[in-house]
Amino acid sequence: MKILIRTDASLAIGTGHVMRSLTLADALRLRGCACVFVCREYDGHLGELIRRRGYTVTLLAETRPLGPSDSFGRSISMAELNLDWEEDAEQTSAVASKAEFDLLIVDHYALDIRWESKLRPLFKKIMVIDDLADRQHDCDLIHDQNLIAGFQGRYATKVPKNCLQMLGPKYALLQPHYAESRNRLVRRSGIVRRVLIYFGGADIDNLTGMAIASCLALPCHVDVVVNPRSPHVEALRMQVQEHARIVLHQELPTLATLMSEADLAIGACGVTSWERCCLGLPAVVITLADNQIPIAEELNRLGLVQWLGHKDHTSISQMSQALESLVARGIRPGWSEQCSSLVDGIGAVRVSEILCSLPLN
Repeated sequence: MKILIRTDASLAIGTGHVMRSLTLADALRLRGCACVFVCREYDGHLGELIRRRGYTVTLLAETRPLGPSDSFGRSISMAELNLDWEEDAEQTSAVASKAEFDLLIVDHYALDIRWESKLRPLFKKIMVIDDLADRQHDCDLIHDQNLIAGFQGRYATKVPKNCLQMLGPKYALLQPHYAESRNRLVRRSGIVRRVLIYFGGADIDNLTGMAIASCLALPCHVDVVVNPRSPHVEALRMQVQEHARIVLHQELPTLATLMSEADLAIGACGVTSWERCCLGLPAVVITLADNQIPIAEELNRLGLVQWLGHKDHTSISQMSQALESLVARGIRPGWSEQCSSLVDGIGAVRVSEILCSLPLN
């Protein structure tokens, strides 16, 4: 198959959409498929990373800079992005018309049934990757890897009746490193010796800095992963420079190694939730976007994470108290096993198998 993938990243949007699309593209390439990306040229668009991974990417012109207020934790309309959906559809169609594509994959909160219907004549099948279930889609397949209350029925009225639905963490799009590391997994319990801090590729609000401050009194080694293009990276370097047991990491090919070494994680509740679960890593989480809240609620209810609340209602003192209490008690027995039983790490393999078995007539 020849596949076109429409997705975006930026310092405001974050990197999650592009990274999971790349993971799926890698799995499809192993099955002989050819993937081409179309992304808009926002600050932090990841076009160079996509090329380094061996894919062609067409960068559409940026319409306006995306600032910190542009959170993709909700469905952002094309008007808010100062871009008409028809214009985006025409630009994407111009790329698609240069080759005969079989499948369109779209991972973008701002695109909906209107855009998809406009692209439909150029493709044999359309797949949508979503997290929100807040708009209508014209697609043949829908993918939503999230675990929230009632997730099985989220898209009942949002997609065509004959749409194949791939829902839940069984289909989580994780890099192969996670399934490989899972095979060597040691279940955590008791003493917390090593902590991992990671709040995603954007972290405009610098929750990373708050988490570091909350860890200063802990008797643990702390690994901190940051985006080198973050506006806070210099402040974070200054924050940790006098603390030898706190190490700053940038541009890692995967988080799997640090996750495997950690006893506890501190982070958000997006895609990383499924990576942590796959490796049985207990986590304290803060939600950064509206779409993360129902995920955090369900994971907290199931005892898979300890949710401290939304970013607007969480303080350093609250986080410090939670961490100090948790470290004093230790990781409770069974927490790690509960997490690892939820995600097996081969969701991308499952999805690629389904896509490659599609009838394209």
